[in-house]
Amino acid sequence: MTATLPGPAAAPTVAMERVLDRMPVPVAQARPQPARLAALDGLRGLAALVVVVHHCALTLPALARQWTGPDPAGLGWWATYTPLHLAWAGDEAVLVFFVLSGLVLTLPFLSGTGAGAWPAYYRKRAVRLYVPVVAAVAFTAAVLAVFPRTGDPGWSWWMAEHVVPDDAAALVADAALLGGTSWRNSVLWSLRIEVWFSLALPLYVVLVRGLTTRLRATLPVVLAAMGWASWHGHDLLSLLCVFAVGALLARRLDALAEHGRRLAGSVAGWTGVLLAAAVLLMARWELAALGADPRSWVPVGRPAATLGAVLLVFAVLHCAPLRSATLSRPLQWLGAISFSLYLVHEPIVVTLATLTPVGVRGLAVVAGVGIPLSLLVAVAFSRLVERPSRRLAAAVARPPLRSGA
Repeated sequence: MTATLPGPAAAPTVAMERVLDRMPVPVAQARPQPARLAALDGLRGLAALVVVVHHCALTLPALARQWTGPDPAGLGWWATYTPLHLAWAGDEAVLVFFVLSGLVLTLPFLSGTGAGAWPAYYRKRAVRLYVPVVAAVAFTAAVLAVFPRTGDPGWSWWMAEHVVPDDAAALVADAALLGGTSWRNSVLWSLRIEVWFSLALPLYVVLVRGLTTRLRATLPVVLAAMGWASWHGHDLLSLLCVFAVGALLARRLDALAEHGRRLAGSVAGWTGVLLAAAVLLMARWELAALGADPRSWVPVGRPAATLGAVLLVFAVLHCAPLRSATLSRPLQWLGAISFSLYLVHEPIVVTLATLTPVGVRGLAVVAGVGIPLSLLVAVAFSRLVERPSRRLAAAVARPPLRSGA
């Protein structure tokens, strides 16, 4: 999978602390410190920025070409099959989003006291997801109307896929999500999987609430199921397993905290965790560089990268220097606008790429102008759409007033 292909994978879950503050808190385990959860907001913001860089990079043919197999010619190989890839690892950033969604949405319901909150949850979740998505589709339609996409023989395959007509019916289908999405704003494919997970959340809660086995026993089973589903072409099921990993983390946050306390102050220990996370997140590209069968890249690489995402979440929660970094003002700001940034950046990046020459100089313009412009538009989108959608979601989640009350 790539973070660019319309098909099964999730957008960043928004306002983690708000979700936890307004829903039941598990009684079976202590609530994590708010600062730790806020650190996950910073991680989400960083992941959103990586996705933006990822899409800028794919406008360059030399980098996009690496998706079809290692091409040792030029610098594209080094940017893709070495640790440099972590700076634009969009696929892996999406897996981080999914793990975070599974953790944050499952956690409030694990006490068993939230069963009556399901109707309110569904109302609130529908508004929180669909209002920004519909607005993002409208934004994409406006950009397409002003800057129609026409192909160029020198474009990368990723850019060529974006040459689509301004079709009203397709835009409506994009906004609906569940029937599939198009290349007009291809990041919506991840929202499609987010919606499926949101619908199935009660099942996830029931399954993880009854678990008594340790994470080291349950996690390999879910990762194996993820790889099996991907190998057999069940990509939706495979990606839903990534959310299940997040749900398992929610169930075992107390155990993770205990492991974190054991590693407290151990520079070597945390260095090992972060190195392992980097190696696992890069697994797909390492396999490709070693000449592995391309069919194994996703079935093996996705579970490995998901495990890398787990280690990264663990480190952000419990490694003091890393937690401090993700609590920094810039990353917290990115986290606050991450959902908006995720939704609006691709039409901007693609449009700039159509207006600039193909090549490294064009990439410099796309990244140098597109990233700041995407951030500015994301700020406006957050204020005009996302924040009002939160207020509306909170309103629709409240129980109706009874007459005579």
